[in-house]
This record gives sequence, C-alpha cells and structure tokens, in this order.
Amino acid sequence: MVRARNQGLGLLGAEPLYDDADFVLYGASGLDPARALELGELIRRFDALASALASPRRLPRLARLARLKEVWHNSGVSMAKTKNLLATATLTVSTNPLVENRLERLVSTGYYGKNIAEAAERLIAQTLNTLEKQGEIPAEVSK
Repeated sequence: MVRARNQGLGLLGAEPLYDDADFVLYGASGLDPARALELGELIRRFDALASALASPRRLPRLARLARLKEVWHNSGVSMAKTKNLLATATLTVSTNPLVENRLERLVSTGYYGKNIAEAAERLIAQTLNTLEKQGEIPAEVSK
C-alpha cells in the first residue's frame, strides 16, 4: 500500500517521496525480514503519502483519475475475486463505541474491508496469526 501510494504521486506528476527500491523486497518474490522496514516507519510513510496525495493542488488531477476509473469500471471489464474455500461462521461481538469508531476509521482507509464486521474479522485473523507465530497460542489450538 505504501509503495502504491508512492508510485501514485508519480502518476500525478509529482516526485515520489521515497525511493522505490525501499519497497522491492515486499514484492511477489517474498519478504526479506532482515531488510524490511519497521512497522512504525511503514505507517509513518503511509500517512505522509496520504497527505501528499491529498494536497489541494493535486485534487483536480485526482478528480480526473476518479472519472477515468469510473469509465473503466463501467466498461464491462471485471476483476474476479477468488472464492473463499473455507466455510464461514457467524460470530456476534459486542464492543464499546470507541472500538466501533476505530473500526469505522479503519474501514474508511479502504484497506480493512467494506464494513466494520470485515475489519474486525481481518484484525482477529491477523492477531491470531501473529500470536501463533510468537508461540503464544498452544500448538494444539493452532492446528
């Protein structure tokens, strides 16, 4: 996401904020943890690029690109989403308004699903994977 935003600046006629070489290791060839940027640095860059992309002088260009995207989406070209091979289960979660607000803000970024239920599911799955990798989930539960 950070790399795409950085490249997006170039598409808008601006100089990218970061060297593209910083992001090559996150490509299809796999991640090299020894060369990876810290999560905090990635988040900082993500936020900095959001500000750069939304600057008032770029907004007219963004509007033109949005119209092009709309034309492309309405042209009959579609991108197929792979089918989930696992059955889904319904889970009801109660939380407080502060957590709900944070989930809504995550959804507004466009990277955590289309609604707060999808955002919560993604965060739960990511947290379980992280805990499993850290050995904090018993082996019999991980299988």
